[in-house]
Amino acid sequence: MSQPICRFRLQFLGPAIRFSILTAILFEGLIRLDGVLLDHGAWLVARLFLLLGAALWMGLLVLLCRVRVTPLGIKSPDWPWIVRELPWDSIAIVQRVNLLGFRFLVLYAANKPFGMWVPLFLKDGDQFWRMVKGCVPLDHPLRIAAEPDAAPAPARDVGSEAS
Repeated sequence: MSQPICRFRLQFLGPAIRFSILTAILFEGLIRLDGVLLDHGAWLVARLFLLLGAALWMGLLVLLCRVRVTPLGIKSPDWPWIVRELPWDSIAIVQRVNLLGFRFLVLYAANKPFGMWVPLFLKDGDQFWRMVKGCVPLDHPLRIAAEPDAAPAPARDVGSEAS
């Protein structure tokens, strides 16, 4: 008998708009620092191409990156075609991270210097948390991190663990 698996896709519109705007601002700043003089029409075309490119990249990520929750653990893409799986009982530390407005959970297994980044900008975030809470015990770090007033996880020194 197979285990039930829930797949969660990333949201598109909100993150795509933020990512597009951040990309446009970054590249416009780089173009201006380089001293390139463009007329108004060329700036408009450059901005439109940047916004379109960022939106297409975000659309590709939405299509290819799915977070999976199973009774055995969680699977999340590190890159669109490379998926990592982390069993529930191996998760030792959970940290919330806000990276330029994009919220993530970073899940660390015991004695591992690198964590699995799980995006929290999911289409059905409430269902994701219900599934996670149904799979982990009450004292699990992931369940504690799910609470809105969760205390931040203690800092960890990953430099001494890397070998």
